[in-house]
Amino acid sequence: IAEALTAQTAEPPLELSSNMYRGSVVAGGVTMRVDENVVVIEGMTEGLGARMGQAIQDAALDNERVKNFTACGYTAAFPAVYMEHTPRRYTNVFGAITMHGSNEDVQTTLWFDNKGYHAIPVIVNLWNNARLRLLGFRQARVQAWSHPLPKTQARLQEELSGRGQAMTDMLVAVTVILAMGFIPASFVVYVVHEKATSGKHQQLLSGVSPVLYWFNCYAWDMVNFLVPLLLCFAIFLVFQVGAYSGSNSGAVFLLLLTYGACMSPLMYCLEPLFSVPSTAYVTLIVTNIFTGTVSVMAVAVLEFYQHEVPDLVPTLNVLKVLCPWFLPNYSLGRGLMDIAVNHYKNFAFEEFGACIHPGGVCFKDPLAWDVSGHYISKMLVMA
Repeated sequence: IAEALTAQTAEPPLELSSNMYRGSVVAGGVTMRVDENVVVIEGMTEGLGARMGQAIQDAALDNERVKNFTACGYTAAFPAVYMEHTPRRYTNVFGAITMHGSNEDVQTTLWFDNKGYHAIPVIVNLWNNARLRLLGFRQARVQAWSHPLPKTQARLQEELSGRGQAMTDMLVAVTVILAMGFIPASFVVYVVHEKATSGKHQQLLSGVSPVLYWFNCYAWDMVNFLVPLLLCFAIFLVFQVGAYSGSNSGAVFLLLLTYGACMSPLMYCLEPLFSVPSTAYVTLIVTNIFTGTVSVMAVAVLEFYQHEVPDLVPTLNVLKVLCPWFLPNYSLGRGLMDIAVNHYKNFAFEEFGACIHPGGVCFKDPLAWDVSGHYISKMLVMA
């Protein structure tokens, strides 16, 4: 967020025209969409009023839709006239121009829908262009532009952080470590139980090869791991967690899958240390949670203070090299954090045009090597 604040650029100006509202959903109903941009209600069919209606049509751009509606003799307000004479509700437009009175004294009223931020300048600009046509300047046109003021630091930081969602996404990564730490630890319970009851010994004596025994254990544990993996992945998708869904969902799924693939063999390697299944289960749960959270938080804290305390940089670099090779829990948590950070850096470019990736890169794929790719690759090697 701090990098985005320093790299912010001015937002480009926006040309205002009535076609900017076409196809938008009008508040109050799902099916009510803006079809005609502007409705012109004429209270007379000849004279200045008729010429004004035609001038408004001529002033409209090619992709603007202006609908003329003749209601002779009516001087009522626009909503009443339009709703009375058309089956379509007046909320299908964002603005209107009504004309009534005599040919010598044409009374014109500009109507607008206040749900459109730029409705007033758009409808006034259309009216001014129509007046230019009446005055004989048929080749002249007034263009209306909106030049947004620079956003304040507080407003920009609020938008970049998703109103606190960025910190929540960081905590989600730590929470996933806590949840996933239980699953691989459960895989070793049955292996220790078979060793304690001599079940494994009997299978080996009956002709089952050690390779087949461990392969069957691994295959069954991976099938069991897919169930919580899919549930966790579905939660991200259902609740539309921006940092872990959408374009980031593929990286998140591969990260969870490779985590299960490498944690199962790692738990098997610790089987000789235990003879009681419950002891093995509790010990490995605590080990997974402790190593995962402590390593992730330690690296995060060192990164936060590395500029203030340069002496911490060598320790930080050593941890970044060693932890992914020895702690799959670190790779899972840190990988999710890096995906979230990459998501907000991409968001800064898409929304504000700020390129804050290292090297001046504006957009980076979540599966890139320096985002989640190296964590996935290292866990595959460990598996």
